[in-house]
Amino acid sequence: MSFPTAEYNIVTTDEDLPTAIIITEVPLEVFDDETEKQHFTNLFEEFQPDIHFDFLRSFQRLRIIFSSPEHATAALMLVKHHNYKGKQLKAFFARNIRLQAKTCQDSFGHLQLPTNDKLYLISPPASPPCFWEQTREMAPVICDIELMSRLAAISMEDDYSVHEGGIECPTIIVSPCKESNADEEVFGYSSKIPIPHTPMPPKCT
Repeated sequence: MSFPTAEYNIVTTDEDLPTAIIITEVPLEVFDDETEKQHFTNLFEEFQPDIHFDFLRSFQRLRIIFSSPEHATAALMLVKHHNYKGKQLKAFFARNIRLQAKTCQDSFGHLQLPTNDKLYLISPPASPPCFWEQTREMAPVICDIELMSRLAAISMEDDYSVHEGGIECPTIIVSPCKESNADEEVFGYSSKIPIPHTPMPPKCT
C-alpha cells in the first residue's frame, strides 16, 4: 500500500517565513455590513495597526498581510482558538510570492526601456535601421539617344528583332500585320460583314 508523499517548504532565511494568512468560511455579514466588517478587522488590528485586508466575497475568504511573520503567527493562533459569533473559522498561512527581477527589469520589477539602437517604428512610415543611408538616384533622362534611335529604326512594314538569340535561346522577331485581301480571296470571307437593319413594324391606321 502506497501513501502520498507530502511536500515541505524548506525555510532558509527569515524572508521565507509567511507574513500573510487566509481565513476561510467568513460569514457574509462581514462582507455586506460595514459595521460587522469594522468589528472583524478590529480583532487583527490589535497586533498591528497598518495591515492590509483583501476581502474575497465570492470565496468567503479574507487575506490579511502583516509586516512580520510573528504578527501573522499570532493572528493565525487567534483564529484557531476564537469563535466569531459562535462560528469556528479556519485559517492557514499564505505563501510569499517573490518576483525575481530579470535582465529587462529594474530592482522594483518594472520593465526597463529598450536601448536607443532599437527605437525605430515598425508600421509605416517605417524608420530605417541603424547605419542605413539613402542612395541618390540619377537625374531623369529627358531625351535618350539610344531609345530615340531604336524608335526611328522601327518601320511598320519591316520585321523587328526584339531579342537576339544564341546557342540556348531563340531569336524573337515581331512581324507586323499587313493589310491585304489575300485571306478574303483564299478563304472566301470578308472581314466586313453587313449587319441587316430591323424593319419597322407597320403603322396602325
